[in-house]
Amino acid sequence: MINIKKTVKCFAVANITVASLAGQGLAEDIKRPSDGFDPDKFLTGDWGGARQILLDKGLSFTGLYINQAATNLKGGTSTELIYSDMFLFGVDADLDRLVGIPNTTLHATVTNRNGDNLVEEANLGTNLLVNEVFGQGNFTRLNHLFLNTKLYDDKLELKYGRISGSFDFHDFSCNFQNLTFCGAIPSYLTPNWTPFPGHTWGAVATWKPTKDFYFKAGISEINSDFDRPQNARRIEGIGQGEGSRYNTEIGYSPKIAGKPGSYKFGVFWDDVGAQDVADATINHSDQLGYYLNAQQEIWSDSTTSGRKVDLFFNYVQADEDVAALESVVEAGIFFQGPVKSRPQDELGFAVGLINTSSKLTAADIAAGGTVRDKEFPMEIYYSFRLKRGITIQPNLQYIVNPGGISSNEDVAVLGLKTVFNF
Repeated sequence: MINIKKTVKCFAVANITVASLAGQGLAEDIKRPSDGFDPDKFLTGDWGGARQILLDKGLSFTGLYINQAATNLKGGTSTELIYSDMFLFGVDADLDRLVGIPNTTLHATVTNRNGDNLVEEANLGTNLLVNEVFGQGNFTRLNHLFLNTKLYDDKLELKYGRISGSFDFHDFSCNFQNLTFCGAIPSYLTPNWTPFPGHTWGAVATWKPTKDFYFKAGISEINSDFDRPQNARRIEGIGQGEGSRYNTEIGYSPKIAGKPGSYKFGVFWDDVGAQDVADATINHSDQLGYYLNAQQEIWSDSTTSGRKVDLFFNYVQADEDVAALESVVEAGIFFQGPVKSRPQDELGFAVGLINTSSKLTAADIAAGGTVRDKEFPMEIYYSFRLKRGITIQPNLQYIVNPGGISSNEDVAVLGLKTVFNF
């Protein structure tokens, strides 16, 4: 019997948004107020002109509500129907227009998450979530409170303050409902790395000598106290954690055969480390990993604006000594406007490979018991972009060898994601 685990939580919302929203609207790139906006993309429209007035004065607001429903058609120990959601509210303040501090923006966001985890409720045994909006606790958080400053004709960008463990490095869309294909993959695999909506203190510097190339470096604090609910909205002290994480990334955005692409390579390491995955008596004092991200447009419709096809590829390698999930390899396609009469709709498909740490696999083989090795997740979705900021997206997921265990029954999940952009 299907057991509904969560009742929809309603929000009475009155807000406006002009921030640049990518994927689920969680990307942190900030549009300057002078960039303007298209009121037809937002549920609350132009507010009778009030949105533009505030925008001209240097204030913009973000309102986003995401919900995900999911049920397992196959796999697990019971059939469950769950619901999870997130509300995000953000403010961008152009400090140049407001108080005369040039080229500087203050950014703040608050999130509230609710709901259940289908992997846990149905005992699916998959490595990663099948409803990615779940996680980091069902409570309200102050996620971001940082300054963004641009110097030298915008070639140097500095970001510093309370930031997230996601978005700044390996920034990838979160259109899929399976966590494998969503956002900053390294943060899901690596110990001491709390992904969004978690927070930390940190700084990121981006140098962009040309329009097609950039180099980015960042440092962030590792502090396990940040994950505690009582600290979710507090402004904790800086430098009281266990250590630091360091990130670097090189990005190149060429045009190949006239089509835009994005190619990134990054390295991450920290000076905290973790316990060995196969031997609890060993503690590693640091860890190292790297990633590659590529996305390339291969086709566009010259007769209909917005219609295009992009291919993508992600590879993430974590430290096999401390990460139970050693690496993720994935590839897929985004087809914007698969139906010509609906150019804003999107079809997405992805297939992935999640590798268990080779040290864990070797230990399982030596013990003669169940062996954890490779999991193969897949997802296909169709996103209906409705007018006034509403997106409805049914999806189907299929996971072979959940948990990397070949004897486990394959998992099939039917999902529905809905996004309201206020």
